[in-house]
Amino acid sequence: MITKKQVKKNDSMYDYSTFKMDIVRMSPEKFMKLPAYIRNRDVDGRVSKMAKRLMKGALPTHLIVAVGKATQNFGPYKKGQYFRLDGHTRTDAWKVNPDLIPNVDLFVIVYELDTYDYTLSIYNDIDSTESAEKVNEKISGLLRERNYMAKSDRIKKCTFKTAVINSCRYIHTPEGVYLNGKEFNDKFDVKLDYMWKELTTIDSIGIDSIERYSGNVLTAFLLLAKKYGTNSKRLKTLINNYKEGVTSVNTSTTVDGVHYVYNNLYADNQNVWTQTGFSNSFDLISKILYSFDMFMRNENISKKTKFPTNKKLREFYQEYIN
Repeated sequence: MITKKQVKKNDSMYDYSTFKMDIVRMSPEKFMKLPAYIRNRDVDGRVSKMAKRLMKGALPTHLIVAVGKATQNFGPYKKGQYFRLDGHTRTDAWKVNPDLIPNVDLFVIVYELDTYDYTLSIYNDIDSTESAEKVNEKISGLLRERNYMAKSDRIKKCTFKTAVINSCRYIHTPEGVYLNGKEFNDKFDVKLDYMWKELTTIDSIGIDSIERYSGNVLTAFLLLAKKYGTNSKRLKTLINNYKEGVTSVNTSTTVDGVHYVYNNLYADNQNVWTQTGFSNSFDLISKILYSFDMFMRNENISKKTKFPTNKKLREFYQEYIN
């Protein structure tokens, strides 16, 4: 616990006198015309709830909003530009039902901002965990920041975070950066950037929420795309075959890797198929990855041959990219 004695008045970490901010009055109409902060979460699912709240009656808290003012060019913002830091759901609710727009000016807290990171820190503090922003809502902000419109259900619903994290668990980048290092525990955007091309390629093929799809399957797809390249025709065949449940080889003695995952592994692991906690999914992801890799190498799986031991499969997973 930090005591007052431990905090020096001249310590810049605790010096509030350097902040440049102001409180101004602004009409709701002018505020509504300001662009939303680029990392703002998707509010579509929250607008109807907000409208119901506003219809219960006016509150002074409805009049308090925050705005950023760029004091120099950074990110997508130009010097002197204003943008909304909060009040996004209220804005959309007011647009849907203009009768709810306040008939007085808003109290606007204006933060003068000069860097991307500083702006993100301010936004995250305003839109903190107390605001109950869900994980998928935060990820929707990352997609919006990249101006990306998802096609498949899993990417649209932003339920791919664990798959990306698991695919990066043992990876060292070409620059020697270990993506599972402690410094990246809270930097999902770095891992997303590393798997961005692979994720968007898989999304473009159109994998949807079929019964045998899961985050563990997506983890394997990401690793395969990273290893064999997003332009691999064999990779696209693999994903499409899995999506459609297509078997290319199924004889009395052998099957292809897609068939093995779609039928054998799924049948034997339904109780853990959608579990993405790494301790429960490690062995399953390893088997999925091994089977899919056999398909990529155009090698079939013998119906009589057992898998390598779990230890060997885990080593295969750990060393797959590096």
